[in-house]
Amino acid sequence: MSDTFDRLTDDGMTIDQAITETRATALIRSYDPTLDLERISVPGVFILATNDASNPMVLDKESIEYWRLRGKPFEAIIVNDADHELVNTTTGEVDLNWVPRVNAFIEGSLDITIN
Repeated sequence: MSDTFDRLTDDGMTIDQAITETRATALIRSYDPTLDLERISVPGVFILATNDASNPMVLDKESIEYWRLRGKPFEAIIVNDADHELVNTTTGEVDLNWVPRVNAFIEGSLDITIN
């Protein structure tokens, strides 16, 4: 999925256009994580960036929600205005505001709602 998305954005599509096209495209994957995700029973946290031009946050968030609805203990932390490397796209600084939330998740004291 991300390879298709990357190709579309590299070809000049906006992130929103590439998300729409990726959803509509029958994807051939070299690795399909479905079997692994079906088997996971331990909690997992995903760090997603809103301006990620490599892995679109919207599609990743939908995937996490799909698995959550099937009982998987997955959570997501959304980093606003950040790119794939978690660099703030306005300031150019690495955004580390999510680190304490990951620590709280690991300690079992964070209840994250996907928004």
